[in-house]
Amino acid sequence: MAWTTNKSAGTSKAGGIEFCYSTDLQGAEDIIATPGAGKHLLISRLNLACVDALDVTIREAAVAQFTVEFVATSGSPVDLVFNPAWRLPDNKALTAIASAAGKVTIICQWKIE
Repeated sequence: MAWTTNKSAGTSKAGGIEFCYSTDLQGAEDIIATPGAGKHLLISRLNLACVDALDVTIREAAVAQFTVEFVATSGSPVDLVFNPAWRLPDNKALTAIASAAGKVTIICQWKIE
């Protein structure tokens, strides 16, 4: 299922903040699409929240980078700040995938290099 809500704030071609919410995240969904050949996404901050018991894996395209485990009804956000910014490989999207269907919110601060 696609993101229920996917909004950008202060976004230009060079970067911005992405807000993604799903009522039923299951398969892999792009948080930030591929930037184009010869370009890299730089992720400076990720905030994840979930009220269901599931794991959310953050990936660069199909390569899993880390997994956050949520317990039911916790709703506790996980705020990750990358300093220096996390630099994805050339022309790779940033995606999320859940271990089961659930409500997930992801806020991502990014730019393109």
